[in-house]
Amino acid sequence: TIPNKIFQYMLVGKRLLVSDAKPLVRIVREANCAFVFESGNPESAAEAIRSAYAARLDPSLGERGRQADFSKYTWHKAPGDMLAYYEQPGRSNAPAIPSTLKQS
Repeated sequence: TIPNKIFQYMLVGKRLLVSDAKPLVRIVREANCAFVFESGNPESAAEAIRSAYAARLDPSLGERGRQADFSKYTWHKAPGDMLAYYEQPGRSNAPAIPSTLKQS
């Protein structure tokens, strides 16, 4: 449910403008790297665009996204997070973890 482009834009330090879709909001709020608007609300979108334009010379938003991409949203980190999720107690219906994915 999360488009790969969000991570590509973060990687190159772009500020983001995203709708309030829960997965997108969670990511960009954790990284503090985007402007969020309410989906289907033109006034909200216009305000977010105005805010993004006002901050166009501030490189910190893009840099925070870039740092989050390197530190949290990498292929090196994703398997460990997935394993931790599936190994949680009470997840008896979780699929078996292939031994090739288990961390040594």
